[in-house]
Amino acid sequence: MEIAPGIHRIETEVGGRVACVFLLRGENGAVLVDTGMNYAPDENILPYLAEIGCPPEDVRQVIITHCDFDHMGGGVALRAALPNAQFLCHPAERIESQDVEMLIAHRMGEFGRDHGMPDSDETLAWVRDNVSPTGIDGVLAGGEQIDLGGLTADILVLPGHSAGHLALYVPDRKVAIVADAVLGASLLFRDGSPAFPPTYRYPGQYAQTIDALERLPIDLMLTSHFDPMDKAATAAFLVETRDFMDRLDKAVAREFATGSATTVRALSEKLAPEFGNWTAEAGMLMSWPVLGHLERMVASGAVTCERRDAVCTYQRADAPG
Repeated sequence: MEIAPGIHRIETEVGGRVACVFLLRGENGAVLVDTGMNYAPDENILPYLAEIGCPPEDVRQVIITHCDFDHMGGGVALRAALPNAQFLCHPAERIESQDVEMLIAHRMGEFGRDHGMPDSDETLAWVRDNVSPTGIDGVLAGGEQIDLGGLTADILVLPGHSAGHLALYVPDRKVAIVADAVLGASLLFRDGSPAFPPTYRYPGQYAQTIDALERLPIDLMLTSHFDPMDKAATAAFLVETRDFMDRLDKAVAREFATGSATTVRALSEKLAPEFGNWTAEAGMLMSWPVLGHLERMVASGAVTCERRDAVCTYQRADAPG
C-alpha cells in the first residue's frame, strides 16, 4: 500500500512473519528497497507494480539493505523482470548479497566454525531452495542522494544488525526506511507472538545507529518486520531497542562474576528465557547479540577467549588459570 506520497510498503512472507519491501516512486522513475525471498517477486512484488501501474522498466535501482536472505533472496527473479534496474548494496555486504554460498559460509557459518553451533542440513537446504540472489552492479557507501523527480531520498549507513546495513531517508516527508537497523525486543510472528530475539551482531555500532535515528526528524519509520510507526511509536521503539541491548550487556557481564568459563551456546541457552518467551530453538538466535557483547568484553580486556575442543571459550581475564 502507499503509506506516504510516493512511498509504498509491500508485504511478503518469511517463516510466518511479515517481511516488507518498499517502493519509492517519483516522476522520473522508481527504486525498490530489498527483494524478499525468491518467491516474493512473483507472489507479491511484481503483482503490486502491476496493480499501481508502475511499469517494470521504470524501476531504476534495487537497493539491498543488507545480506540476510529475506532481503536479497529474490534477486534472480527481479533481475529478469526489471530490465533497467541496477542492484546496489553497501561494500561490506557485497560478497554475501550476491552469493548464497558466501552468505552461508560467512554470516551464517561463523557459529558453526567457531562456536559449535552449525546450522542443520535441513536449514541449509531450505536456504538454498528459497534464496536466489543476483550479482551486485555497484555499491552505496552512505551520503548519496537519489532524485526520482518530486521525491528525493538520502542513503544512510546504519550498521549493527550487520556490518554495512543501509537505510533511506526521505527528508521532505520525514520518512525513514530502516529495514532491520533496529529490532526492538523481539521479532514477531504475524499474530504478534514472539518469534525470536533481535539478531543484532555488533552492539557498539547498533548503539550508534539508535543514537542516529533518535537525532533524525522522523514522522514515519518503516521497518521490514514491524508495523509502520508514527513519531511517538518510533521514539518508544528506539527506547525499547536500546533497553534490550543495555539489559543484555549487563546480563552477559554478570555471568562472569564467578570467573567460570563459558561459551556462546551456554550463555545463549541460559539468557534467552530471561529475555523473551521464545521456543528453545528460536531462543538460540540470542547467540548473535551475545557474541557481539562477548567480543566487546574481549576487546576491553575484561574477558579472554581461547579455543577448547575447537570451540571459542570465554573467561574473566583475572580468573585463576
